[in-house]
Amino acid sequence: MHDIIVIIKTAVVAFISSVFAYLAPVHEMILCIIIAFAGNFICGFFAGLIAQNESFNFKKAKVAIFEAVVYVVLIAGFFTIAEKMDDKEYVLKGLSIITWAWIYFYSVNIAKNLTRLFPHSSGFSFLYYALSMEFIKRFPVLKDFINKNQQKNGNR
Repeated sequence: MHDIIVIIKTAVVAFISSVFAYLAPVHEMILCIIIAFAGNFICGFFAGLIAQNESFNFKKAKVAIFEAVVYVVLIAGFFTIAEKMDDKEYVLKGLSIITWAWIYFYSVNIAKNLTRLFPHSSGFSFLYYALSMEFIKRFPVLKDFINKNQQKNGNR
């Protein structure tokens, strides 16, 4: 029985190592998203706990983790398709843009949570204002667009 467990462990490690080796070209992108996710998760946790007196919400945590997993699966899937189509160079540039966009959204959320944690900090307030492009809401046409878009999407 012990030999079977050792064989299974070896097979699992070999499989995981093979997947990591295959995804080596997108490893850095995935690592960057994991770092951004961790920062977002930690800031959100403390903002909820300290600033909003919330207890840990497993539902919100599952949604956040699911988002990160979806990103990793998308990146791995796009990379696999690109390799099969012999088009890695172009797709890696596209995946880089997607990664930057994802990091941007995590950064806005981190800045928002930091303003909740430190409500009197001008630095964090300005950072959130600039990153979230709140100044755009000063333009009437764009403000109308944002309002219509939020109504259409259920005020998310």
